[in-house]
Amino acid sequence: MALLGIKFEVRNAAIGGIPSFPYGWCMPEFLGYDADLISWDHSMNEAGDLVGGLEAYVRHGIQMEHQPLIFVKDTHMATKRRAMLQKYIDDGVILDSFLLVTD
Repeated sequence: MALLGIKFEVRNAAIGGIPSFPYGWCMPEFLGYDADLISWDHSMNEAGDLVGGLEAYVRHGIQMEHQPLIFVKDTHMATKRRAMLQKYIDDGVILDSFLLVTD
């Protein structure tokens, strides 16, 4: 990236075996105030297609300084979470997102 004159910094804040709550409520402190991309694997620790954890994650993410790209990994069974994300996209609240659905 240096050859292109682009500053590139990765902050790996990965932790395993926990749901997005309470981290969805304190993302700037956890990931940095100026993150350009945030991600979470909801398929691993948030069974039952509960929407609350992901919605808190999205709401706090869109309030961050750079309104980062939101990358979500989720299971194909999480239809309510996908519908919630789609509503935010359709309403123009989420400007940049990526959803990876796994089996």
